Amino acid sequence: MTIQTGKDIKEKVIIRDSDIRRLNFYEEYMRSNHSFFNLYRLANNCNAINESLVIVYPDLLERKAFVDKMRAACNKVILPKKEFNWIKINDRNCFWAWLMIRDIRNKDLPLYTNLFDSKTPPIYDQLPINKIPASTIERYNAIVEFFDILRTDVRMIRVYFYHLRIKLQKVYTFSTSFLWIKKENKKQCEWAWDYMKRSGVIIKNENILTPISKKEMYFTIIAAFDSWFALDSEKELFLIKMKKAWSQKKYRDEVSDQKLLNTYISQNAKDKLDKMTAISKRKINEMIELMIDNEYKKYQ
Repeated sequence: MTIQTGKDIKEKVIIRDSDIRRLNFYEEYMRSNHSFFNLYRLANNCNAINESLVIVYPDLLERKAFVDKMRAACNKVILPKKEFNWIKINDRNCFWAWLMIRDIRNKDLPLYTNLFDSKTPPIYDQLPINKIPASTIERYNAIVEFFDILRTDVRMIRVYFYHLRIKLQKVYTFSTSFLWIKKENKKQCEWAWDYMKRSGVIIKNENILTPISKKEMYFTIIAAFDSWFALDSEKELFLIKMKKAWSQKKYRDEVSDQKLLNTYISQNAKDKLDKMTAISKRKINEMIELMIDNEYKKYQ
């Protein structure tokens, strides 16, 4: 027969958790439910929390009842991190989700109608959260923090996420639309960003879409398009015009230092020129320039 010591009994009811979000909740819950906890430094630390629990609730049954109630309260409002994975999975999902979430109003989270007036700015703007995150990880952390601060019932968050993911499927109707833009091409990204601003695509989110790096500019271009509330036909037409405009700009840049040569040559000479370009695998203008260079050397 194993005899349990008082220490063994006390240690039966302890918090074992490495999730800083849940530990933050426990600390807040303990301080708000018993003034004695304000005497201790909990510091989001399991050991400190457990030591304080033993001191404030020396009776095992009372401590267990408090911990069970605290865990249940935590489970009700702290959504497990794995349920945010669909947001974290790639840069495009995260940027789009952040834009949607930062525009949440009371109609989307009716539980907070009494706390946030519909005439006021979005709920996100009223909370102490990073207003302009500068990377995917910062946007992801801001999303998680948003729901943690609100203490919204996880069932409501799951319903909201369900509808958000349905909307995301439509976003991916244009999943390959920006493959022609290379995120490492700073000049191209800057042109695309300026084109979108001139076209009025980002009017709604102009104040919060502020790319600070080459990589961020690429993601911001896609996020601006993804969050643009327009008909699919309008979006398709915009993409056609944008890609055509880039092709025209690229062509103008390529021929900016070239001159148009307007002349006539005999059919025989043209046939020979065509044969020479085919054999040498050069363009006609390249072949002409090569012949001019070779001929010019004779006069040096």
